[in-house]
Amino acid sequence: MTVNSPHSASLNRVSLYHKLRVPLAHFRKKSLFNSAKEAYQLGLITRVVPSTELATATEELALKLCQMSPLALKRTRDLMYQMEDMPFKDVPEAALQALFAAFDSEDGKEARAAFIEKRKPQWTGR
Repeated sequence: MTVNSPHSASLNRVSLYHKLRVPLAHFRKKSLFNSAKEAYQLGLITRVVPSTELATATEELALKLCQMSPLALKRTRDLMYQMEDMPFKDVPEAALQALFAAFDSEDGKEARAAFIEKRKPQWTGR
């Protein structure tokens, strides 16, 4: 099976760039897929649940996200959007810069301290 795009490639060799850049742009407009199963098979989503379990699964995910650094989540989201319009050759440097910024943030320092001290981190969002 191949991806029909200007950059057609075998699905088992599709780069992260194509997996992220092409679908994310289309998801905002309108879904490219006929079903969640199809999106899951393409590796674009990580989980499919029956509609009867959707509320529980959503709450579980929300609780996990609430335990993460708000700053890290925001920066990750921002980087994902920036990558859509970025030449692929620039992606590694942008990701590295984002990693350095996260590491140097107060939340990054708190994450390391909490890990060493075996406690839950207290996020500041800075």
